Amino acid sequence: MISAPAHLVRLARAGFVFAREGVFVIIDPMVAPAGARPLIRMARLLERRTTGPAETRLSAALTKLGPSYVKLGQFLATRPDVVGAALARDLESLQDRMPPFPQSEAEAAVAASFGKPVGSVFATFGPPVAAASIAQVH
Repeated sequence: MISAPAHLVRLARAGFVFAREGVFVIIDPMVAPAGARPLIRMARLLERRTTGPAETRLSAALTKLGPSYVKLGQFLATRPDVVGAALARDLESLQDRMPPFPQSEAEAAVAASFGKPVGSVFATFGPPVAAASIAQVH
């Protein structure tokens, strides 16, 4: 079982990644509860100045946080009534347009799974042809 401090560290990391990616630009501080307004303003101070358009920031942050967060984004993409149409369109990119991970990482994972070098298990192991949130096809 994971301890409470570990949960807090994971929550803080997610908040930091959201702040760095500029996700909090989506939130209008004036409609947020009074206690949250200073926190939103502080989070905006951490924002990288090179972040992309506001509509793509949430999907970028979820991608950086890993597969579980990508799955959350994929679910939210199906709910434009909850997140809004523009945000749902951006989150759709998490469903079918994921960047592949490096070839060396894929080969290391396959070799670790089989306990043998990739060359002794497969005749060929080419570059990725498709990538998803938790796997890719070679």
